[in-house]
Amino acid sequence: MANKHSKNWLFKDVATPYFAAQLLTTVGLSIPHAILTPLLLEKGLSLSQILIIQAAFSLSVLLFEFPSGAIADIVSRRWVYIFSRLVLCVFFLVVIFGHSFPTLLIAWIVYGFASALDSGTLDAALVNNAKNRSEQEAATVHRISWLVRKENQSNFLGMMIGSTVGAILFTTIGVNIYFISFAMALLAIMSIVFFFRIPEQHSQENSNMQGLLREIKNHARLTIKEMRNSPSLKKYLLLAILVQAFMQLHMQLWQAIALEKGFPDGALIWLYLAFIAISFLGSYLPVERLFRKKILVGIGSAVFVLCALLIDAISEMWYVLFYGFVVFLLIALSNYSTYGIRKSSSEERISAVTSLASVCGRIGAVSTLMLASIFIQTFSPSAVLSVGFTLLAIFAVVWAGVSAGINGRKGTKSPWARCRP
Repeated sequence: MANKHSKNWLFKDVATPYFAAQLLTTVGLSIPHAILTPLLLEKGLSLSQILIIQAAFSLSVLLFEFPSGAIADIVSRRWVYIFSRLVLCVFFLVVIFGHSFPTLLIAWIVYGFASALDSGTLDAALVNNAKNRSEQEAATVHRISWLVRKENQSNFLGMMIGSTVGAILFTTIGVNIYFISFAMALLAIMSIVFFFRIPEQHSQENSNMQGLLREIKNHARLTIKEMRNSPSLKKYLLLAILVQAFMQLHMQLWQAIALEKGFPDGALIWLYLAFIAISFLGSYLPVERLFRKKILVGIGSAVFVLCALLIDAISEMWYVLFYGFVVFLLIALSNYSTYGIRKSSSEERISAVTSLASVCGRIGAVSTLMLASIFIQTFSPSAVLSVGFTLLAIFAVVWAGVSAGINGRKGTKSPWARCRP
């Protein structure tokens, strides 16, 4: 009896096994983050080859993400998620035992495939569960926002734990740290297999491969139609593209800016952990309420622009303060766009819509990085980032104005009215 009570307490919310799996997976993926370049150099790769395998990873995600979302809607979100973790286990093992450039290139393509499979699976199932568990709109909105925040908290906590463990253990066990990553992925699979109990919602009607392919093609067509016909989805998709574009700018330039500001190489891991901690705190903001208050949106936009402009002018510790606040607000914007997309998606195609939004965000991120690579040849990293973040604030204000116009035309219509063919 005591054991049953303990089990119920540990998994008292249906989403807990998923958050546990996300935490474990993120720990496993983050273990090599702080030392990935030295690890791959030790494997015999050149810097050019490292950039090639990272590009192959991004291309793999772009190719597989939208189809995988459609498959999750049609077949089974639970089993697609589990399969993605099994593929991740294969990736970890190939990195451990592989040494040639072609082998590691294949490994990162497999990694991209695993990441694509993960998009819009159990997170989408939990959102559908939230939409079905309550007849009250306010309760549903709160639940979806809570799910987005908890998912991000699990991810950021996993990043802090994994990066710290990896940085410490790499000096003693080297590439064998990936065995820990492998174990984390297995534990994540066990968390879902034994404890995740949300009923499946899928629409598979054809058991043969040809019929399944027809369903996937039709599902993809209906998903694009849903995105095109939903004003709410379009506005949240635009915000997601903006946020992901400049989030990628932050991720790629923050180390260069820190070195430019005079921080030593050894301080980068601590700055990384500081920014992750700030992101973790930002994920606690109840975005579904904050972005309804015009005065808070106005103040936040003004402070964001001020901090963005000051990044280029200030140095050392003041940089951490102002830059950290910009990251804090970026996380809030990111959570709001994710919450809006999941809230506005239909239950039948939520996985495919989530994956499509992610693909669009990645395209926006790649485009921004290509532009940044041109300007950074002339301007300093902090100047490029400062101008980029200022543009984000301007675009976000324009987005808010367009959003207000859309809401005015919609009147009192429910923001997540189902879009059906």
